[in-house]
Amino acid sequence: MKAPRSLPVLAAEVQAHLEGQGFSVVLVGGSAATAYSKEAYQSRDIDFVFEKDVINASKLIEAMRQMGFAAVSNGVFVNPKEKYTIDLISGPLLLDNEAMSPPVRIQVGKNELKIISPTDCVRDRLLWFYHYNDRAGLAQAVLVAQAQADQIDIDMIRAWSKKIKKDEEFAEFHRLVLSS
Repeated sequence: MKAPRSLPVLAAEVQAHLEGQGFSVVLVGGSAATAYSKEAYQSRDIDFVFEKDVINASKLIEAMRQMGFAAVSNGVFVNPKEKYTIDLISGPLLLDNEAMSPPVRIQVGKNELKIISPTDCVRDRLLWFYHYNDRAGLAQAVLVAQAQADQIDIDMIRAWSKKIKKDEEFAEFHRLVLSS
């Protein structure tokens, strides 16, 4: 029996297939946190945001069917052989109604994976903590920041946090990043 694919590997394969069919998507959310935290955090779904509007939904459904995924609700696809669902979300790429940095590409197996930047991934996870006191979001932000310490712009995250009046919450996040 074939071992299940990791989230980053499956995400890169689905993304490559969709790009081959003319759909441009970027990995976001908890699935980006899984990829950046070296899988220390485990998302249960793979979240993609479309960079352009989808004009032909039937072509998208067919592209996903070719990979063994069936639509179960608006934008959600499942494959009984995979442990992750695929969530396809309309764009644009926004973080709290602000444009994100351009996506980056990381090598995953034989494919490149287009993904939000490590800094935007941390900010995305922090938003859940900042707005909803979601401790899981805080933990994910910490895991990503620690795993990607040389790739994140902590000064930018600090300034952004101050701008949205979340200085105290940022201080807690930063303390946790430095304590482990």
